[in-house]
Amino acid sequence: MPADAGTNQWPWPATIGQIVIISAINPFSEPSEANEIPVLQASMQRELERLNYTFLQCTGTDQSNEWQEESFLVLNPDEEHISRLCHDFQQYAYFLWTKDSWSVKSVVSSQVFRTNWNLVETTL
Repeated sequence: MPADAGTNQWPWPATIGQIVIISAINPFSEPSEANEIPVLQASMQRELERLNYTFLQCTGTDQSNEWQEESFLVLNPDEEHISRLCHDFQQYAYFLWTKDSWSVKSVVSSQVFRTNWNLVETTL
């Protein structure tokens, strides 16, 4: 069943087939010190620029908004590059958003958690 069934529509142009959300902070799921966050994010931004990706800065949150993490939303990336970035920045997984699903993809195993998505307006 497609993720955009019902009233939700893919909010990106047809030329955008997939989006990855990736973060450089909290390596190995250990909390980063506040002074490390800008350094880690700047380093990842330089790598994304070097790879010539179009990206936006974003903040990932859990459903309760209790956990927030500075991240990058990358348009149409090569997943092999993303896996390498995860390894380089000591990340266990990344988020993959397509027209059909929202997935969390592990880079340390073959696990993929896939679900449908919908657009929810939130206020932070």
